[in-house]
Amino acid sequence: MKSRRFWPLAAILLTACAGNQIGSPTDYESVQLNRVYPYPSPEEVARQKTQVVLASHYTTELPAEVVGESMTAVQQDLLALLDEAGARVIDRSLDDLAEIRRDMTAAYRKRKSKYDADRALVSRISRYDHYASYDPPSGLFKSEEELAAEPGTCTHTGEIEVDIKALAIPTDETARATFTLRNKTEFEQEDFDESCPIEDERRIALLEEALQEAMPCLAVPVKNEFAPRGYIEEHRQSGAGNVHIFKTSLGAKNGAKEGLELAIFRVQYMTTADGQQDREERQIGTAIISDQIGPDHSWVLIDVGNVEQKVLAGDTVRAVYADSFTADLGIGGCSSMLETQIRRD
Repeated sequence: MKSRRFWPLAAILLTACAGNQIGSPTDYESVQLNRVYPYPSPEEVARQKTQVVLASHYTTELPAEVVGESMTAVQQDLLALLDEAGARVIDRSLDDLAEIRRDMTAAYRKRKSKYDADRALVSRISRYDHYASYDPPSGLFKSEEELAAEPGTCTHTGEIEVDIKALAIPTDETARATFTLRNKTEFEQEDFDESCPIEDERRIALLEEALQEAMPCLAVPVKNEFAPRGYIEEHRQSGAGNVHIFKTSLGAKNGAKEGLELAIFRVQYMTTADGQQDREERQIGTAIISDQIGPDHSWVLIDVGNVEQKVLAGDTVRAVYADSFTADLGIGGCSSMLETQIRRD
């Protein structure tokens, strides 16, 4: 099904409110709000930070100690991004998917994972290659003897590919989000040897340069995917009925700031044909945090005419750190280095 594009809420609400200033929520009329089923438990409401376990494995022909160092660098960058996003990493020692998948299989029956985690973030270096090409010396007015005395040009290229998958725990073995980084860097040097030899240290540095250049492209999509979440709790509207404000459980202590855009998600559980429990999450609209923010709550503005379904108490809200179309604009070259696949249902 083709996803719906939600218009920027800030522009829609600009004429209804003075920016994000809403005054006192008590000046608005209370509106009865239906509830989602099942309604989030008190534990879910209290645990706003996404709980994450990290795992890594690699598939290349290069020595494990070489790729392992780069994998460590990837993990460190992901840890920093998860920290910026407000997520909580509860295990970072896993080497591959096997242990997670065993736990997830068992958790299908018990609906509980021993990791007490929401997501597993799994990284894999799928390509880590160096190759070189040789261009012989040339000159229109030079003899063969003269050219033989001159070096040719070796172009060395380092090419990397990193796959990062976000898995829901314990209900889903299919990646909810996949981020694929592809990048290559190169340098030229003069050489008489057509085989273009290169020192191991220089080759590794070339590959690490390609990796370091691409990793910043993960900042926005990872932060969006693992941002703290809150829940819709209350609905009020202005006397004229043209301004609708909703109270959420996402407060200042978990990153709520005036003007921050939130995505609204409808989360439902279902039983599959083979009797397994599954979870569906689908974005139904957007919201903007107003100036009314407390430690454990915030009031948000929602254009109720620009949502796919009527907003319910218990709907999930999550921060959006950048417009989802930014990657398509080629900002910073990330459009050519990053491929993102998000599955919401």
